[in-house]
Amino acid sequence: MNKDSNGGYSQDDFTYSAKQPTSKAQQAANMKQIKQRLSDFGVVGYLSFLVHKNYLNTNDGTLGWLNEGDFFSKPKFNHYEFLRSFFYTYGSRLRYYQTFSQLIWLGVLIGVLFSFIDGSFIARVLRLTVLGMLLYLLLFEGGRARYIIQFMPIIYSLAVIGWHHFIALTKEHPFLKLNLNQWFGQSKS
Repeated sequence: MNKDSNGGYSQDDFTYSAKQPTSKAQQAANMKQIKQRLSDFGVVGYLSFLVHKNYLNTNDGTLGWLNEGDFFSKPKFNHYEFLRSFFYTYGSRLRYYQTFSQLIWLGVLIGVLFSFIDGSFIARVLRLTVLGMLLYLLLFEGGRARYIIQFMPIIYSLAVIGWHHFIALTKEHPFLKLNLNQWFGQSKS
């Protein structure tokens, strides 16, 4: 609930909590801090904080790649230089990787939305699981896209279900079919 850290880890909060002499005192101090922050936020402010925190949890298609520390140093050897140019901080092609990852991530999220077409029990359970995951990340430390990684199998499963049903729907309803030949002026031969 720390606005300064966007709901993520805060060294100041850790230090504040760790300075308490006993675990009971720690709990009491933390509860006092929570009540104070809720009071400072107000209802609208807290909801706004949660929306922003959820955005930070879900907005990055790279899932936080290169956001934590500076653990890549430029090596002195030239092996795999082309490949490293896509993934390392000094890479000249890093933007290609980031853009591609974001496009894939948007496709996955759109697929999750399309999964609402499917009313089966398994799809409802998977959607409920994703909702639980989002709530969990809002209540506890979050504010970074890397925390989503542990839920990717569920998210990908929903995306596959969603895209499958969307494609099936476009085949059933002719008005949903995209006629690319008509868009680009090519006639059928």
